[in-house]
Amino acid sequence: PPAQKPVQVAVVVCMAVWAAVCGWQASKLSVDFEYVGDDAVLQRTFDVEDEYFGGLPLDVNLVTPSSAAFDYSAVSSQLLLEQLAVAAETDPWVDRSSLVSFQRALLAWAWAAKGSASLESAAGGPPSSLADALLPPADYYSWLNEFVTASEGGVFARDVLWVDAAAPGQGLSAARLRATQLPLTEAADEIDAMDSLRASVASVPIEGAYAYGFQYLYYEQYKVIQREMLTNLGLAIAAVFVIVLLILAELRTTLLVMLCVLLTDVSILGVMQMWGLTIDSVSVVNLVLAIGLAVDYSAHVAHAFVIAKGTHTERMQSAVSEMGTAVIHGAFSTFLAVLVLSASQSYIFRVFFKQFFSISVFGVAHGLLLLPVLLVLVGPPEMPSDGDAEEPKGGYPPAVPDVPETQASARVAPGLPAQKA
Repeated sequence: PPAQKPVQVAVVVCMAVWAAVCGWQASKLSVDFEYVGDDAVLQRTFDVEDEYFGGLPLDVNLVTPSSAAFDYSAVSSQLLLEQLAVAAETDPWVDRSSLVSFQRALLAWAWAAKGSASLESAAGGPPSSLADALLPPADYYSWLNEFVTASEGGVFARDVLWVDAAAPGQGLSAARLRATQLPLTEAADEIDAMDSLRASVASVPIEGAYAYGFQYLYYEQYKVIQREMLTNLGLAIAAVFVIVLLILAELRTTLLVMLCVLLTDVSILGVMQMWGLTIDSVSVVNLVLAIGLAVDYSAHVAHAFVIAKGTHTERMQSAVSEMGTAVIHGAFSTFLAVLVLSASQSYIFRVFFKQFFSISVFGVAHGLLLLPVLLVLVGPPEMPSDGDAEEPKGGYPPAVPDVPETQASARVAPGLPAQKA
């Protein structure tokens, strides 16, 4: 009826505005991982650290390969080690004064202990200053072993790993330069710092060298979780689309159902930002679960619409009347199941409640408000009928209609006389 048109337009406009607001909020979601309960001592420690210290610096290592792949004693290799130190010092996320290089310390020790005349320069001959000094390749490993075992170089003993400590001439299994990255608190900055230092190391042609810090284990998760979230959501939506299409056997209705599912997830993402949640492994798991829960609130209504008879409005009313109560009961029971988690001090439980509450509310809103309107406006036509006559029940043949006795008496086999009444 014409009176319903303003209501239908209002529903579509309100849902579109809400989806736009949630999409805008979702674009501001950040990546973070805080699984500690609010009442935990560790959480209070983190709060004090953030308030008074603004985060702590991160110790990082610039690891170089074994002597089999990188001859530390060669003049070119010594120059590359200095180039690696300079690349780390000039990295914008590294505290310049924090760099610790065993190569620089070794050269300073050799300058003082062995004399400048015993050293070399890249141009050949004795060096004019310590900055130009290089160790003689023949003495490199023996002097390095002497240095790290002396009191002056004992602090660098853990920066070199010998192939055989009893035979220094065999070279190193690995070595490292140490540095400290600036204090960071945001996941985006931590990812940038990790990528920047890796790029700085990669700019130096030492094959097999890499940058590593303990926190990089977490930074890697920050870096990939958004891509993994989109991948898993895409796979879940594709699987749900195929299943709904097989059940409904109607493409247009299936697309409308999937639209409602997508808008439900967008709403959840927007509410996550409004509610102070972040993208982490817990929220991503719940977002993938939301695909399966949200489709339940829409697919039943769509199926009832497809098999109903009448005009679009009559079929919509029939579908909502038939499935609306069941859908609301299902959403309300889900809400009651997670309600007890709302007062929990556990971060995981609170995230679970907030997201499942959003799934229940927005799944029902899209399944019982938006979807019926879309079905009336652009839904598929009524399914063709198999015919007016109904099939006989129980497998019995159709009954023969009553006919006058005179007509019945005429229906005799050929060649037989008709019986008289």
